[in-house]
Amino acid sequence: MSTRSLTFLIWIALGVLLGLLVGEFIRPGRKSLQASTPPIGTTQTRHQVPSTANLYAALPAPSETTVETVVASLRDAGLAVSPNRERTEAMRRLLALTEDPDSIVAIIHQIQGSDLTSTDRARSLSMIFKHWAGKDPSAAFGALELVDDENDLRQAMHSVLEVWALANHDAALTAVKASALKQVVDDGPHIILNALSDADPERALLVARSLGDEKLTRAVHHQVVAKEAVNDMASTWAGLSRIDDPDLQASLRDSAIDGLANKDRAAALAYAEKLTDSVKRQSHVRTIFRNWPLANAEEARKAFASYPATSLTDGVAFDFGQSMNLAEPQQALAFADLLEGDVRDDYLLGVLTEQAIKQPAETAEIASQYLQEDTHLARIYQHLGESWAGKDEYAAAEWLSQLPSSAARDQAVSSFSQKLFSIDPERAVQWAMSIDGEQERTTHIERLVEQWQATDADAANDWLEQANIVPRQR
Repeated sequence: MSTRSLTFLIWIALGVLLGLLVGEFIRPGRKSLQASTPPIGTTQTRHQVPSTANLYAALPAPSETTVETVVASLRDAGLAVSPNRERTEAMRRLLALTEDPDSIVAIIHQIQGSDLTSTDRARSLSMIFKHWAGKDPSAAFGALELVDDENDLRQAMHSVLEVWALANHDAALTAVKASALKQVVDDGPHIILNALSDADPERALLVARSLGDEKLTRAVHHQVVAKEAVNDMASTWAGLSRIDDPDLQASLRDSAIDGLANKDRAAALAYAEKLTDSVKRQSHVRTIFRNWPLANAEEARKAFASYPATSLTDGVAFDFGQSMNLAEPQQALAFADLLEGDVRDDYLLGVLTEQAIKQPAETAEIASQYLQEDTHLARIYQHLGESWAGKDEYAAAEWLSQLPSSAARDQAVSSFSQKLFSIDPERAVQWAMSIDGEQERTTHIERLVEQWQATDADAANDWLEQANIVPRQR
């Protein structure tokens, strides 16, 4: 037999053998690959995928969406792993129920009669009315009479009128004027014009004037100016100069600066400096610097450090220090090194006053290092005595006992004993007797004893009889 024939026979034999092996695995009644899988608990495991029918059968049947099931979901949302997601899903299902206009009134009654919290109830009704107003604002407005809770009505009214104002403000105003609900008549025009001023400020102002309500016109004018200032302050500022009424012009300039401060505080500060009224100018400077750290602490630090110290009136640096401590507790104290004189001291007082509420022990140590003047220490110690007494009375008492005699210590003892009085009147009065200043000591003891007599006259009088004070004072 030739080599070529032998090779051919070998390939045939291999083919037959392979066929027999495959048949052994797939033939019915024989072992299969699945059957050969070791049982759970052995070293080799496999995940068996259930059939599609079994997979879906394992899931709970979806509950029917009804007002009752939605209310239950909202009520139990606080216990869920993701409360917000649970509430959002419940609200989505509630909206689906309102797709049928014939059922909305019944749903409103059911929501009002449910055991939802006032917040969830008001939110649900507001969403229903907003969704309804998007399709039929007149019908939604008419249904406001069904809402019997004042807060629910307020929110539902806002939802309807804000939508209707953008669609047809004339129709909305006409409906408001004819409403039998006093709350709608009183607040409706403001809601409509506020919504309209966002979309069309000039139109809102014209409508306000056409109503003949001077108070409402001024309110809308202020809102319009504040919005315009954000987009083009230079043009707005120039336009205000043409107003004949000086009081209106001044108040509108205030609104323009406030509006600009929401976008660009540096620019708002520059415009505040243009005001000729020193009281208004100082008020704006104070407000801008007070709010700046919470919006952008780094930018606020640079602006405050470069601002002329002579232009900073009393209280500005103090307020700025409080805000800086809220925004950047770790860096607020270090920033004081860039300041000088009274500005530095006022700023530090603001920082430490805010810190005293949360960290009295640390604040006491810092204050003694940074503040040299006794009057400044007295202000901080006053806050420390009060806040520390409420946190750790014994630590505060230990601190007070180690302070040297001074006006600052007297102030700390005074505020500490006043806070302690509600817990232990007798001990509070004893602390007051340790005040060094005679006039301060006498005045404070008298005040505490009067409070004590009002709450427990017998105990107060017993203490007076035994106290080591001169008869005249007694």
